[in-house]
Amino acid sequence: MIIAHVVKPNIVYVTDILSPRGPIERNPGTLAVGEALKKNGITNSTIAGGHGTTAKQAEIGCGTRDGSEQPLG
Repeated sequence: MIIAHVVKPNIVYVTDILSPRGPIERNPGTLAVGEALKKNGITNSTIAGGHGTTAKQAEIGCGTRDGSEQPLG
């Protein structure tokens, strides 16, 4: 898994753990990404996937530990 944050344009590059296409199912990898974004205070970013897709952080649903669906981060 690779996660990189380019601060000024607020782009998060994520590869080998999720592809930013529509709702993301809850699994250990997506939980790790969501927790990393929260831990580092990253909000309103553009998520850039390693396979060329992008999406706004707020548009990607990600399961949380309690089972509810919430945006990543």
